Amino acid sequence: MRRWYCFYEREGPINLAWENTNKNTVKSEILEEGWYDWIGEWINHYVYDPENGWIIADGVADEICGWDGRYHVRLWQMSDGDVVANAHHDDPFPHEPDQYEPVEELVAEFYEEPEWTVYEDNYYLNNYVSDPYSNGWAT
Repeated sequence: MRRWYCFYEREGPINLAWENTNKNTVKSEILEEGWYDWIGEWINHYVYDPENGWIIADGVADEICGWDGRYHVRLWQMSDGDVVANAHHDDPFPHEPDQYEPVEELVAEFYEEPEWTVYEDNYYLNNYVSDPYSNGWAT
């Protein structure tokens, strides 16, 4: 009998957060910018929620497969009504993030409309990454 093992590791930092909303509302703003909802993702990514346990990411990107690289956001709906995300740029396939901060700022610009208030680097999450650089703060 062959057993498949799962493992968890800390990966990309949460660098965007929306209070008191839902994932579909957040996602609709990104999709209005011409991004894609059904994208190629080869690995599942999770965030732990105290009430619901491990939640799988819902990804959107500016390219479906992004063979030569792409902008990519992973979204999670939390049980407290907030949405959190990891926004990054992927290098060419098989995809490793090569930028965090510039993509955090790019995606935040999608929400500069009257119904949204954007607070850049407002939540310190203590998830600093040196390479590629992420300052540990979420917008």
